[in-house]
Amino acid sequence: MEDWDTTQIRRKIARILITNPATSIKITKEGRVIMPLTISFETPRMPLSMALMAGGMTDIAEVKIIDAVNENLDREQLRQQIELFKPDLTVINCSTPTINEDFAIVRDAKALGSLTAVYGQHVDAIPEEVMAACAELDFCFIREPEIIAGELVRAWNDGQPLETVTGLAYRDQNKTVLTPEHSFVPLEQFPQPARELVNNQLYRLPDGDLYTLILASRGCPFDCPFCIAPNFHGLKIRRRDPVSLVDEVEEVIQTTGIRAFLFQADLFTSDKKWVMDICRLILERQLKIRWICNTRVDSVDEETLIMMKKAGCFLMAVGIESGSPKMLEKLGKNPDVSRIIRLIKTCRKLGIRTNGSFVIGYPGETEETLHQTEKLIKQLPLDFLVLLTATPFPGTRFHNEVSSKESKYCLLTDWEKYCYVDYVVQGGLPEETIKQFSDRLLREYFLSFHYFKLRLADLKQPVRLTKTVWYAMKRLPTLMTAFKKKSKNKSQ
Repeated sequence: MEDWDTTQIRRKIARILITNPATSIKITKEGRVIMPLTISFETPRMPLSMALMAGGMTDIAEVKIIDAVNENLDREQLRQQIELFKPDLTVINCSTPTINEDFAIVRDAKALGSLTAVYGQHVDAIPEEVMAACAELDFCFIREPEIIAGELVRAWNDGQPLETVTGLAYRDQNKTVLTPEHSFVPLEQFPQPARELVNNQLYRLPDGDLYTLILASRGCPFDCPFCIAPNFHGLKIRRRDPVSLVDEVEEVIQTTGIRAFLFQADLFTSDKKWVMDICRLILERQLKIRWICNTRVDSVDEETLIMMKKAGCFLMAVGIESGSPKMLEKLGKNPDVSRIIRLIKTCRKLGIRTNGSFVIGYPGETEETLHQTEKLIKQLPLDFLVLLTATPFPGTRFHNEVSSKESKYCLLTDWEKYCYVDYVVQGGLPEETIKQFSDRLLREYFLSFHYFKLRLADLKQPVRLTKTVWYAMKRLPTLMTAFKKKSKNKSQ
């Protein structure tokens, strides 16, 4: 393995490949979202981080983006693409459950003569361990890879010492060197995403409409113990200037024709005035758009929701997490269950669809707390439901607590199981209890008369209803196959 000291003659980086490798788990890896596409009605997301990274380097190199996950390219097909493009640097988007398969692409790229770099939440949390696990890996980009990648390439091509690049891990004399931490910068200093390098036709909503992502804010002050965001994006919120954000929306409409957006944020509704200002600008400019955002139950009120609906918000992801006040407190949420009910019913009344996510099996969970969650779910008018098995991703407080010497819990060490499906925390409820609860509740909810009545209300929009039903039917075989596999495993 070569070491990159400051005296070495470096081959100029003129061609850069940024890729999201396909793995055995078809998974979204975008920002803090690590979400298998097989456990919910999650749709493929445009790789905004890759487009932002590319946007910061197109002036200094030829850049290519390959989203192998959504282009359905397997490892061999991606290797062929690398061989054809002949990049000087290959940057790979990684995650905890896919890290070993991501390393395989690192090795392929290295064998083909490319420098290699990785980024993502797993890399942020344990960069030294990542470097030690893959000898063919040259660099890790830590925290804000969209900026660090460009800074590395410029320093490399200018012959500058690598220690001048903040947020970087690299090798020197067979040791891993970590440069000083990269300081978070205002989001206006981020490059414009190179959307022209992405196949925008790959990313569609459940109803079939094309959509794309817009960077809205980063950071969240709530520091929920299971959440990746505090380590990945920090506790301080950085919000885009509303004018800058809406300007980008207009630019996307003009250049791509796309009119549906996901405003990417760790907590979009963190500041009422900011949200209202964005909505006013959308209305003042008469932009006929549809958009999605996320929220906490205790961070949005009805006045804001009314304005959001007027400005085109049609779906909101809500981190509900549990129906148990005890578990809500453990999960860093407001324990007032009545607020959850009011919010979801208010959204229903206003015509904003809701995607409710729940975390099950967190330490302290009991069969009684699971029953409280089930009771709550069955009375909420949720349009979409996601049940996530509590997963202690590296870098979270959850991981630090359950892996400490004082913890009564034990963690499985197979990274591929860290994807909200398998129960990797041993010492609490039995794994089968969690899996059976999840499988049964998903089936009962989506096949219930309660859910059927919710969908009848969509008859006033027959075109969208038809598209949504078509998408659901397309996904149903995948979901049912997963259910059958789990049922078969239980019987063995």
